Amino acid sequence: MEIGPLSEWITAIAEVGAVSIALFLPYFNANKEKKLKSRNLRLGIKRLTKQALMSDEEAIRKLDLFLTISFMNNSNPNDEEVFNIGREILDILNTKDGDINDKINLLLNELV
Repeated sequence: MEIGPLSEWITAIAEVGAVSIALFLPYFNANKEKKLKSRNLRLGIKRLTKQALMSDEEAIRKLDLFLTISFMNNSNPNDEEVFNIGREILDILNTKDGDINDKINLLLNELV
């Protein structure tokens, strides 16, 4: 029984590799895109919160709008906690009772 020439074996291995890449590349890209969206969501909340802490009412409205639009467009269930933290920050900014900087900094540290 012959096992065939080396060139056919190399071709077969290359085809198996190409099929494997073709099957798993969409999954890899979708996973990478989800991670990027989650990172951008956390960075957006942090940036808008820092602007709102400078007593900028427009930044508070922007944070509320950002959270609402991001929540509607998001399909990743892992970001639910990030949205909850964002809503807590927004509630603290709207009530403005006591020392809000410490409370907000604790919540921002949870986003990391």
